[in-house]
Amino acid sequence: MNSGRGVHYPAFLQTLEEIELAYKREADELGRIRDKEEDEENHKHREAVREIRENYLKNLAIIRGSYVKQKEELIQVDAQRMMKQASQQNMHTSGFGHPYNQTGYPEYSSSAGNAHYSVSNLPADSRTRYPNPMDGYPPSRPHDSYDDFCQRRNEYGKPFDRF
Repeated sequence: MNSGRGVHYPAFLQTLEEIELAYKREADELGRIRDKEEDEENHKHREAVREIRENYLKNLAIIRGSYVKQKEELIQVDAQRMMKQASQQNMHTSGFGHPYNQTGYPEYSSSAGNAHYSVSNLPADSRTRYPNPMDGYPPSRPHDSYDDFCQRRNEYGKPFDRF
């Protein structure tokens, strides 16, 4: 007599103990087969989870890289904007534009509106009002002039021009 699982039974079983022993063997065999199938399925699931995790980490690295790139671009654009704003502010105060013409305060830009601040026909030379006490003194060395500086610089030659 044959069973469907490959266990062979003799033509007749003599005792109840033999039947019980055959049942236990078949149950153990079925348990091993079931455990093997579960292990294979668990292995497939582990592989799928590992693949999903690897793809997730790759995508995360790509997103982080793009985020860092965007952040660096933002910092660079912000720095350029600040430099441009500073250069425009320096242009207004360095004499390229009228230093007192402020675009943010149009009510103070016209001198007609500020009659109590405008004084007509007064000299604007501050040296007459506030003299420099060092103007009357001669230089500490009589040969301290720009020409002497140029001559000394030319004596150094090429090494001086490197810097």
